[in-house]
Parts: sequence; C-alpha cells; structure tokens
Amino acid sequence: MTIKHFEKLSNNYIELLEKGIDFNVIIKVEKSTNIKEFKSHSSILKCRFFYFQNKLKDSLKNINRIMKIDLESHISIQQFEIIIKGSVSLENLVNQFIFDLTLVADEFLLEELRVDLQMEEIKIWNYIKVGIAQNPNLPSDPETEHAAEIASWIDNNTIGYNVKNNLYEIKLLLCGSRGGLTVNHFGIYAI
Repeated sequence: MTIKHFEKLSNNYIELLEKGIDFNVIIKVEKSTNIKEFKSHSSILKCRFFYFQNKLKDSLKNINRIMKIDLESHISIQQFEIIIKGSVSLENLVNQFIFDLTLVADEFLLEELRVDLQMEEIKIWNYIKVGIAQNPNLPSDPETEHAAEIASWIDNNTIGYNVKNNLYEIKLLLCGSRGGLTVNHFGIYAI
C-alpha cells in the first residue's frame, strides 16, 4: 500500500512538471541551439534541491509573479529532465553521459541520484571487464589510461594527455564499493 502511494505521488509530481499546472518558476535549459523551458513550483524545487534554494532567493518575479532561472550552458536538456524528474535507467546510456550526469547531480547537490549511480557502479565495472576481455587491443593497464584522462580534465586539456605525457600521478585511495562504504560515511558531498 505504501509503495503504491509513493509511486502515485511520484507520478503526480511528474504530471505537474509535464503539464505545467499552477507553476511559478520557469527554468530555461539551453545548450547550443537546443532550448527548453521547464515549468515548475518553487516549493517543490526548494524541498528537493539545495541548489534552487539559493537560486530562487536571487530570482526576481515578473508581472505574473513567475520567477525565471537560466541554467548553465553545459547542462543538457536530457540531463536536466533526469535531474528534475528523479528517474533514470542506466541500461541504455553511454558511460560518458553517466559520468557527466553524475557531475550535474553534484552541482545540484542531489544526493539520491549520486547514491543510485553508486549502486550501479558494480554493474558498470562488470561491463568494463567484459569490454576489456572482448577487445585485446585495449591498453593492458587501464588505470594508467584513466589517470591520463583525469589529468586532462584537471587541466581542461581538450586534446588530452596520454600515458607518456601525463603530468600527474593519480592513485586510488578509497573505493567505497569494495569496502562496503556508502555516501553517508562521508557526508552529502561524497560521490
């Protein structure tokens, strides 16, 4: 009974978003030429997202008492739909999109999605292991390759470092999925 109630409540919330019923906030998501406006409710946004608590404080209302928020240009419409609706299936998503989604969830200080993505980490690593087994041409030391990619991110290097010209030494200090640790062990900002 309780599960059906929460499922119905969640569906009602999504219906409010899709139909824009009694909205008082318009969130504009624009990435290159793609633009979409989401009609939402300040009270729901404030309860679900610490990010919007601050944004809504700084937003001015127009004549119709509606607040407008323009999101950063690096957030895609698809990413924001997942964030705002709170539902995602990782099965058909590419790894880069999942990684980018994790970063966006972190920006919105959305703990639930980060926890869900962590729970999927074991499945993702299983896919990686299968991919490595099926592709013998992949580097024999993927951790070194990952370190070079992370170093590229640190320096915003669009060309990317490789194993030979990587400027950093990166070591895994802790892997929560192996030690049974969760986000709660480190607080809301841990991924």
